[in-house]
Amino acid sequence: MTADHDPELEEMFELLYSITPELFHSEIVGGAICMVPKRKVHSVIVTSVFRQLMRCSGPDAEVMYDVRLDLPGRRNAFAPDVYKLSAGARPDARGEWRYQDVEFVLEVVTRGTAENDYGKKRDAYAGRRSISPTPSSA
Repeated sequence: MTADHDPELEEMFELLYSITPELFHSEIVGGAICMVPKRKVHSVIVTSVFRQLMRCSGPDAEVMYDVRLDLPGRRNAFAPDVYKLSAGARPDARGEWRYQDVEFVLEVVTRGTAENDYGKKRDAYAGRRSISPTPSSA
């Protein structure tokens, strides 16, 4: 699967940029625009993980938060809470990061995002690899 350039997705994202209030997190999941309010606990978790990734990965690491990432599937333009790119990753011709270069993704799950985070987004993240992850047994 590949995340192909989709002109309609581009139009949706431009609209999303123009209508999203400052205190909301927004993305496109399966062609649906999703917006949820940002909460303090969310910010604390994201900031903590971001700092730890930067400390462990070094100052040249590409670690993003709330930055668009197109994934396989119909109109998936996510804005993961945090993601880390592999060393040497470069943006594509449109200036976007390639999902193939992602080494780590964090999604902070809330009531408002659980359905997408545990469903469509998890499936898209797992689908980016040729071998799907298997649940570990406890």
